[in-house]
Amino acid sequence: TNWNMQQLLVDGAQPAPDSLWPNGADRKTMQVSVSMLSFNWGTPNNLTLGRVVGNGQRQWNLVDNYSFIAGTHTLKTGIDWRVLNPLASLRDRSIGYSFASPQVAAATGLAGSVSVQGFSPPGHFTFHNVSWYAQDTWKATRWLTLTYGLRWEINPPPSERDGKLPYTAIGLDTPMSATLAPLGTPLWETRYSNFAPRLGAAVQLSRQHNLMLRSGWGIYYDTGTGMALTGYSGWPYSRSKSTANVAFPASGAPIEVPAVSLVKPVVASGIYAFPGLKLPKTYQWNVTAEKGFGTDALLSVSYVGASGRDLLGKDLLR
Repeated sequence: TNWNMQQLLVDGAQPAPDSLWPNGADRKTMQVSVSMLSFNWGTPNNLTLGRVVGNGQRQWNLVDNYSFIAGTHTLKTGIDWRVLNPLASLRDRSIGYSFASPQVAAATGLAGSVSVQGFSPPGHFTFHNVSWYAQDTWKATRWLTLTYGLRWEINPPPSERDGKLPYTAIGLDTPMSATLAPLGTPLWETRYSNFAPRLGAAVQLSRQHNLMLRSGWGIYYDTGTGMALTGYSGWPYSRSKSTANVAFPASGAPIEVPAVSLVKPVVASGIYAFPGLKLPKTYQWNVTAEKGFGTDALLSVSYVGASGRDLLGKDLLR
Protein backbone atom coordinates (compact mmCIF):
# COMPACT_ATOMS: atom_id res chain seq x y z
CA THR A 1 0.00 0.00 0.00
CA ASN A 2 1.08 3.59 -0.59
CA TRP A 3 -0.47 4.66 2.71
CA ASN A 4 2.38 5.77 4.95
CA MET A 5 3.17 7.94 7.93
CA GLN A 6 3.74 11.01 5.77
CA GLN A 7 0.18 10.79 4.46
CA LEU A 8 -1.12 10.38 7.99
CA LEU A 9 0.64 13.57 9.09
CA VAL A 10 -0.07 15.75 6.05
CA ASP A 11 -3.22 14.56 4.33
CA GLY A 12 -5.45 14.44 7.41
CA ALA A 13 -8.21 11.97 8.14
CA GLN A 14 -8.61 9.09 5.72
CA PRO A 15 -9.55 5.42 5.95
CA ALA A 16 -6.70 3.36 7.39
CA PRO A 17 -5.47 0.50 5.22
CA ASP A 18 -5.83 -3.19 5.97
CA SER A 19 -2.04 -3.39 6.41
CA LEU A 20 -2.40 -1.92 9.91
CA TRP A 21 -4.28 -5.05 10.95
CA PRO A 22 -2.71 -8.53 10.90
CA ASN A 23 -3.86 -10.83 8.12
CA GLY A 24 -7.28 -12.24 8.87
CA ALA A 25 -7.86 -9.93 11.83
CA ASP A 26 -11.31 -8.50 12.43
CA ARG A 27 -11.33 -4.74 12.95
CA LYS A 28 -14.41 -5.17 15.14
CA THR A 29 -12.42 -7.14 17.71
CA MET A 30 -9.07 -5.32 17.60
CA GLN A 31 -7.60 -1.91 18.30
CA VAL A 32 -4.65 -0.16 16.61
CA SER A 33 -3.16 3.10 17.85
CA VAL A 34 -0.42 5.38 16.55
CA SER A 35 1.16 7.93 18.89
CA MET A 36 3.61 10.79 18.38
CA LEU A 37 5.59 11.69 21.48
CA SER A 38 6.64 15.13 20.24
CA PHE A 39 4.20 16.22 17.57
CA ASN A 40 3.01 19.50 19.05
CA TRP A 41 5.42 21.13 21.51
CA GLY A 42 6.03 17.89 23.32
CA THR A 43 2.35 16.98 23.66
CA PRO A 44 1.63 13.33 22.75
CA ASN A 45 -0.87 12.81 19.93
CA ASN A 46 -2.76 9.60 19.31
CA LEU A 47 -4.80 8.09 16.53
CA THR A 48 -6.84 5.12 17.74
CA LEU A 49 -8.84 2.83 15.47
CA GLY A 50 -11.00 -0.21 16.15
CA ARG A 51 -12.72 -1.58 19.23
CA VAL A 52 -12.20 -0.28 22.75
CA VAL A 53 -14.63 -2.04 25.06
CA GLY A 54 -18.28 -3.03 25.24
CA ASN A 55 -19.48 -3.91 28.72
CA GLY A 56 -22.92 -4.32 30.22
CA GLN A 57 -24.61 -5.05 33.51
CA ARG A 58 -27.58 -7.15 34.51
CA GLN A 59 -29.03 -7.00 38.00
CA TRP A 60 -31.67 -9.12 39.66
CA ASN A 61 -33.28 -8.12 42.95
CA LEU A 62 -35.57 -10.04 45.25
CA VAL A 63 -36.90 -7.74 47.98
CA ASP A 64 -39.43 -8.73 50.61
CA ASN A 65 -40.52 -6.79 53.69
CA TYR A 66 -42.98 -7.52 56.46
CA SER A 67 -44.24 -5.20 59.20
CA PHE A 68 -46.78 -5.44 61.99
CA ILE A 69 -47.92 -3.42 64.99
CA ALA A 70 -48.06 -4.77 68.53
CA GLY A 71 -49.18 -2.20 71.10
CA THR A 72 -46.62 0.60 71.17
CA HIS A 73 -44.23 -1.32 68.93
CA THR A 74 -43.97 -1.25 65.14
CA LEU A 75 -41.80 -4.14 64.00
CA LYS A 76 -40.30 -4.58 60.52
CA THR A 77 -38.19 -7.29 58.97
CA GLY A 78 -37.05 -7.90 55.43
CA ILE A 79 -34.53 -9.35 53.05
CA ASP A 80 -32.77 -7.99 49.97
CA TRP A 81 -31.11 -10.54 47.70
CA ARG A 82 -29.22 -9.01 44.79
CA VAL A 83 -27.48 -10.84 41.94
CA LEU A 84 -25.17 -8.94 39.58
CA ASN A 85 -24.08 -10.37 36.23
CA PRO A 86 -21.50 -8.04 34.63
CA LEU A 87 -20.94 -8.65 30.93
CA ALA A 88 -17.38 -8.13 29.72
CA SER A 89 -16.71 -7.77 26.01
CA LEU A 90 -13.16 -6.57 25.44
CA ARG A 91 -11.14 -6.42 22.27
CA ASP A 92 -9.04 -9.47 21.48
CA ARG A 93 -5.82 -7.58 20.83
CA SER A 94 -4.33 -4.08 20.89
CA ILE A 95 -1.37 -2.94 18.81
CA GLY A 96 0.29 0.36 19.62
CA TYR A 97 2.93 2.14 17.53
CA SER A 98 5.01 4.84 19.19
CA PHE A 99 7.14 7.35 17.27
CA ALA A 100 9.56 9.90 18.69
CA SER A 101 8.61 12.54 16.11
CA PRO A 102 7.02 12.91 12.67
CA GLN A 103 10.44 13.58 11.17
CA VAL A 104 11.89 10.31 12.46
CA ALA A 105 8.80 8.42 11.34
CA ALA A 106 8.92 9.84 7.84
CA ALA A 107 12.69 9.39 7.47
CA THR A 108 13.11 5.85 8.79
CA GLY A 109 9.69 4.23 8.53
CA LEU A 110 10.46 2.60 11.88
CA ALA A 111 8.35 2.75 15.00
CA GLY A 112 10.40 3.46 18.11
CA SER A 113 8.42 0.76 19.83
CA VAL A 114 5.50 -1.52 19.09
CA SER A 115 3.46 -2.83 21.99
CA VAL A 116 0.92 -5.60 21.74
CA GLN A 117 -1.59 -6.63 24.36
CA GLY A 118 -3.92 -9.61 24.23
CA PHE A 119 -7.15 -10.00 26.20
CA SER A 120 -9.03 -13.19 26.98
CA PRO A 121 -11.22 -12.54 30.02
CA PRO A 122 -14.25 -14.74 30.65
CA GLY A 123 -17.56 -13.00 30.33
CA HIS A 124 -20.02 -14.60 32.74
CA PHE A 125 -19.46 -13.29 36.27
CA THR A 126 -21.85 -13.48 39.19
CA PHE A 127 -21.95 -11.45 42.39
CA HIS A 128 -24.30 -12.28 45.24
CA ASN A 129 -25.26 -9.87 47.99
CA VAL A 130 -27.72 -10.84 50.72
CA SER A 131 -28.97 -8.38 53.34
CA TRP A 132 -31.42 -9.16 56.13
CA TYR A 133 -32.73 -6.67 58.68
CA ALA A 134 -35.06 -6.42 61.64
CA GLN A 135 -36.05 -3.27 63.52
CA ASP A 136 -38.51 -2.00 66.09
CA THR A 137 -39.94 1.48 66.51
CA TRP A 138 -41.11 1.82 70.12
CA LYS A 139 -43.31 4.64 71.32
CA ALA A 140 -41.90 4.52 74.83
CA THR A 141 -43.77 7.59 76.13
CA ARG A 142 -45.73 10.49 74.68
CA TRP A 143 -42.49 12.44 74.28
CA LEU A 144 -39.95 9.67 73.50
CA THR A 145 -39.73 7.35 70.48
CA LEU A 146 -36.91 4.83 70.10
CA THR A 147 -35.91 3.00 66.93
CA TYR A 148 -33.41 0.16 67.05
CA GLY A 149 -32.51 -2.66 64.71
CA LEU A 150 -29.90 -4.92 63.21
CA ARG A 151 -28.78 -5.56 59.64
CA TRP A 152 -26.80 -8.60 58.49
CA GLU A 153 -24.69 -8.40 55.32
CA ILE A 154 -23.30 -11.38 53.40
CA ASN A 155 -21.03 -10.70 50.39
CA PRO A 156 -19.31 -13.80 48.99
CA PRO A 157 -16.49 -13.47 46.45
CA PRO A 158 -17.48 -13.44 42.76
CA SER A 159 -17.96 -16.61 40.80
CA GLU A 160 -17.66 -17.35 37.09
CA ARG A 161 -19.77 -19.75 35.07
CA ASP A 162 -16.80 -21.74 33.76
CA GLY A 163 -14.69 -21.44 36.92
CA LYS A 164 -12.25 -18.97 35.32
CA LEU A 165 -11.54 -16.75 38.28
CA PRO A 166 -8.58 -14.37 38.40
CA TYR A 167 -5.40 -15.98 39.64
CA THR A 168 -4.53 -14.95 43.17
CA ALA A 169 -1.67 -15.56 45.58
CA ILE A 170 -1.46 -17.50 48.81
CA GLY A 171 1.02 -17.26 51.66
CA LEU A 172 1.11 -13.47 51.72
CA ASP A 173 1.87 -13.47 55.45
CA THR A 174 5.45 -13.92 54.24
CA PRO A 175 5.45 -12.16 50.84
CA MET A 176 8.85 -13.46 49.76
CA SER A 177 7.56 -17.04 49.84
CA ALA A 178 4.07 -16.36 48.44
CA THR A 179 2.96 -18.68 45.66
CA LEU A 180 0.37 -18.69 42.91
CA ALA A 181 -2.94 -20.17 44.02
CA PRO A 182 -4.60 -22.85 41.85
CA LEU A 183 -7.04 -21.60 39.22
CA GLY A 184 -10.53 -21.32 40.70
CA THR A 185 -9.37 -20.34 44.19
CA PRO A 186 -11.88 -17.83 45.66
CA LEU A 187 -10.50 -14.32 45.98
CA TRP A 188 -11.44 -14.19 49.67
CA GLU A 189 -13.29 -16.13 52.33
CA THR A 190 -16.91 -15.20 52.95
CA ARG A 191 -17.42 -13.56 56.34
CA TYR A 192 -20.65 -14.19 58.22
CA SER A 193 -20.05 -11.69 61.02
CA ASN A 194 -20.96 -8.47 59.23
CA PHE A 195 -23.63 -7.22 61.63
CA ALA A 196 -24.71 -3.60 61.47
CA PRO A 197 -26.69 -2.29 64.47
CA ARG A 198 -28.73 0.90 64.19
CA LEU A 199 -30.14 3.11 66.94
CA GLY A 200 -32.25 6.25 66.81
CA ALA A 201 -34.25 8.43 69.19
CA ALA A 202 -36.72 11.28 68.86
CA VAL A 203 -37.44 13.40 71.95
CA GLN A 204 -40.12 16.08 72.17
CA LEU A 205 -38.46 18.68 74.40
CA SER A 206 -41.40 21.06 74.45
CA ARG A 207 -44.77 20.48 72.87
CA GLN A 208 -45.77 24.07 73.62
CA HIS A 209 -42.74 25.52 71.81
CA ASN A 210 -42.56 22.84 69.07
CA LEU A 211 -39.07 21.72 70.07
CA MET A 212 -37.76 18.31 68.94
CA LEU A 213 -34.41 16.59 69.30
CA ARG A 214 -33.52 13.67 67.03
CA SER A 215 -30.39 11.54 67.02
CA GLY A 216 -29.14 8.42 65.35
CA TRP A 217 -26.16 6.09 65.14
CA GLY A 218 -25.40 3.11 62.95
CA ILE A 219 -22.87 0.97 61.12
CA TYR A 220 -23.11 0.73 57.32
CA TYR A 221 -21.23 -1.82 55.21
CA ASP A 222 -20.09 -1.44 51.63
CA THR A 223 -20.22 -4.49 49.37
CA GLY A 224 -16.43 -4.40 49.01
CA THR A 225 -16.59 -5.78 45.47
CA GLY A 226 -15.53 -2.68 43.56
CA MET A 227 -12.03 -4.08 42.92
CA ALA A 228 -12.97 -7.74 42.70
CA LEU A 229 -12.60 -8.00 38.93
CA THR A 230 -9.34 -6.06 38.77
CA GLY A 231 -7.44 -9.33 38.42
CA TYR A 232 -8.88 -9.82 34.95
CA SER A 233 -6.79 -6.87 33.78
CA GLY A 234 -3.63 -8.82 34.57
CA TRP A 235 -2.04 -12.15 33.77
CA PRO A 236 -3.11 -14.51 32.21
CA TYR A 237 -6.23 -12.74 30.94
CA SER A 238 -4.13 -9.81 29.77
CA ARG A 239 -0.66 -10.40 28.29
CA SER A 240 1.60 -7.82 26.75
CA LYS A 241 5.04 -7.26 25.29
CA SER A 242 6.96 -4.46 23.59
CA THR A 243 9.49 -4.54 20.73
CA ALA A 244 11.82 -1.66 19.76
CA ASN A 245 12.58 -0.34 16.26
CA VAL A 246 10.04 -2.19 14.14
CA ALA A 247 9.07 -1.43 10.54
CA PHE A 248 5.72 0.30 10.21
CA PRO A 249 3.25 -1.30 9.81
CA ALA A 250 4.53 -4.35 11.69
CA SER A 251 3.89 -8.01 10.94
CA GLY A 252 4.88 -11.37 12.29
CA ALA A 253 6.45 -11.90 15.72
CA PRO A 254 6.40 -8.28 17.02
CA ILE A 255 2.58 -8.22 17.01
CA GLU A 256 1.95 -11.77 18.21
CA VAL A 257 0.39 -11.99 21.68
CA PRO A 258 2.60 -13.76 24.23
CA ALA A 259 1.44 -17.26 25.07
CA VAL A 260 0.25 -18.24 28.55
CA SER A 261 2.67 -20.47 30.42
CA LEU A 262 2.17 -22.07 33.82
CA VAL A 263 5.63 -23.61 33.84
CA LYS A 264 7.36 -22.66 37.09
CA PRO A 265 8.71 -20.16 37.79
CA VAL A 266 5.67 -18.33 36.44
CA VAL A 267 6.47 -14.95 34.92
CA ALA A 268 3.34 -12.92 35.58
CA SER A 269 2.26 -9.37 36.19
CA GLY A 270 -0.89 -7.98 37.69
CA ILE A 271 -1.65 -10.74 40.20
CA TYR A 272 -4.17 -9.44 42.72
CA ALA A 273 -4.89 -10.90 46.15
CA PHE A 274 -7.32 -9.97 48.91
CA PRO A 275 -5.76 -11.40 52.08
CA GLY A 276 -8.15 -11.39 55.03
CA LEU A 277 -10.60 -9.07 53.25
CA LYS A 278 -13.06 -7.32 55.54
CA LEU A 279 -16.00 -5.42 54.14
CA PRO A 280 -15.48 -1.65 54.31
CA LYS A 281 -17.74 -0.09 56.90
CA THR A 282 -18.67 3.38 58.09
CA TYR A 283 -19.81 4.53 61.50
CA GLN A 284 -22.38 7.29 61.06
CA TRP A 285 -24.07 9.48 63.63
CA ASN A 286 -26.19 12.60 63.68
CA VAL A 287 -27.99 14.98 66.05
CA THR A 288 -30.76 17.31 64.87
CA ALA A 289 -32.64 20.03 66.73
CA GLU A 290 -35.93 21.21 65.26
CA LYS A 291 -38.02 24.25 66.08
CA GLY A 292 -41.46 24.72 64.57
CA PHE A 293 -42.98 28.14 63.88
CA GLY A 294 -46.69 27.72 63.54
CA THR A 295 -47.79 25.29 60.84
CA ASP A 296 -45.84 26.79 57.95
CA ALA A 297 -42.17 26.98 59.02
CA LEU A 298 -39.56 24.72 60.55
CA LEU A 299 -35.98 25.47 61.55
CA SER A 300 -33.66 22.48 61.62
CA VAL A 301 -30.00 22.44 62.76
CA SER A 302 -28.02 19.21 62.34
CA TYR A 303 -24.62 17.76 63.12
CA VAL A 304 -23.64 14.78 60.96
CA GLY A 305 -20.48 12.70 61.39
CA ALA A 306 -18.93 9.62 59.81
CA SER A 307 -15.81 7.54 60.30
CA GLY A 308 -14.60 4.82 57.91
CA ARG A 309 -12.98 1.52 58.86
CA ASP A 310 -11.40 -1.28 56.79
CA LEU A 311 -11.53 0.88 53.68
CA LEU A 312 -10.19 -0.67 50.51
CA GLY A 313 -6.66 0.21 49.49
CA LYS A 314 -3.94 -1.15 47.24
CA ASP A 315 -0.47 -2.28 48.24
CA LEU A 316 2.16 -3.12 45.65
CA LEU A 317 4.38 -6.11 46.37
CA ARG A 318 7.37 -6.90 44.21
